[in-house]
Amino acid sequence: PLQHPHRCVCFSPHAPTADAPHTCAAYATRLLPPTPPGLAFKVPIPVQPMKSIATVALGKFTTAQIMASGFLVGLVTFLLGVMNLMGLVGVLLDNAVIRGLQIGIGLDLFSKALLYLPGGKKPSFDYNQWASWDGFLVAVLATCFAALTLRSKRVPTAFLLFLFAVVVAAARMTSAGIPFSGEMTRLRVVNITAADWAVAATTGIAGQIPTTAINSCVAVVKLSKDLFPGRRTGVTERRVAMSVGLLNMVMVWFGGYPMCHGSGGLAGQHRFGARTNLSILVLGACKLLLGLFVGNGLAQLLRFFPQSILAVMLCISALELCFAGRSGLQGDPASVRLCFLTVCFTLFWGQHFGVVLGLLAALVAHLAACAMGPPDEVA
Repeated sequence: PLQHPHRCVCFSPHAPTADAPHTCAAYATRLLPPTPPGLAFKVPIPVQPMKSIATVALGKFTTAQIMASGFLVGLVTFLLGVMNLMGLVGVLLDNAVIRGLQIGIGLDLFSKALLYLPGGKKPSFDYNQWASWDGFLVAVLATCFAALTLRSKRVPTAFLLFLFAVVVAAARMTSAGIPFSGEMTRLRVVNITAADWAVAATTGIAGQIPTTAINSCVAVVKLSKDLFPGRRTGVTERRVAMSVGLLNMVMVWFGGYPMCHGSGGLAGQHRFGARTNLSILVLGACKLLLGLFVGNGLAQLLRFFPQSILAVMLCISALELCFAGRSGLQGDPASVRLCFLTVCFTLFWGQHFGVVLGLLAALVAHLAACAMGPPDEVA
C-alpha cells in the first residue's frame, strides 16, 4: 500500500560528473535511468554513478573508454544475474562485512559531504565562509529546518530544500550574467574503438565489478529488507543485477554515464520520505523532460547550486545509511570486531578493498575457530 503519498516524491540533486561528455545527449541519457527501476521494483531503488570507474577514469580516460567500461561492468553484472550467481554471493558473504561496508560507505559519504563546505578540512569563523550561499550559515539553517521537519508526515523536506536551492541557483546564475540555454537534445551514438575496449577491460572495470556486486546488489537487497520489512518489494539479487546490467548495456551507447544502484541512494530516498516506486517514476519523468528540453541549461544551473544545501542533504543520507548498518554492531564480539575492521578498511582504502579485506578477515577468523575452537573454549 502507498504510505504517506504526500511524501512519496523524493528529489536529490546530482551534480555533473567530471570527465563525462558535456552534451545535451549526455544529460538526457543520464537523467533517463531512474525510470526503468521504478517499473521493476516496488520500493524507491535509485541510480547513481559508478564511483570506482570515475576514480580510475578522472583525467585519464576518454568518453569512449568510460562508456566501454560501463558496458563491460553491465555485461558481467547482467550475466551474474541471469545465472543467479549474485544470490550465491549474497549467501556466502558474512553479514558483519556487509554491515561494515554500509557503515563505512556512510561515513565516507559524510566526510566527503563536509568537503563541499568552505575551508574543506580547515573551517574557520571567517566572514566569507559564513555569509555566502555556499557557506556555513545556510548549512546551519538548512540543518535546523531538516531536523524540525524530517519526521513530519506533511512537510516534503527534501523537495522544499531542493526547490529553495534551485531558486537560489537561478538567481546566482542571473546575477553572473549567464543566459539560460534551453534547446532540444540531439542524441548521438558514442563510437567505441577496439583500443577503447582494451583499456576498459584491463584498467576500467577491475575495481568496479566487486563494488557493484556487493554494494549495488547484495547490500541493496539487505537494506531493502531492513527498511521495508514484510513487504513484497520485488528486490532480489538477481533482479537488481539484471537491472544494473541492462541499464548500462543500453545507455552507454548514447553517452549515459555508467550507473548502478546503491545502498546509499536507497537510504537517502527513505530518509527523505520516499516509500514506494512512485517516487522514482515521478523523479525519472521529471529528469527525462529536463534532459530532453533543457539539457545544457540544466548543466549551467547545477554549477550554481548552493554547496551548503547539497552538503546537508548528503550528510543526512549518509547518517541514514550508517544507521541501517547498526545490526552489525549488535552481535557477538567477534562479529562486531569484523564489522569495525571492514569499516576501517572501507574508509581508508575504499569500497572494493574494504570488502575484500573484510572477507579475508572473516575467513581467517573462521579458520581460527575451526582450528582452536570458539573463543570461550580457548585457554
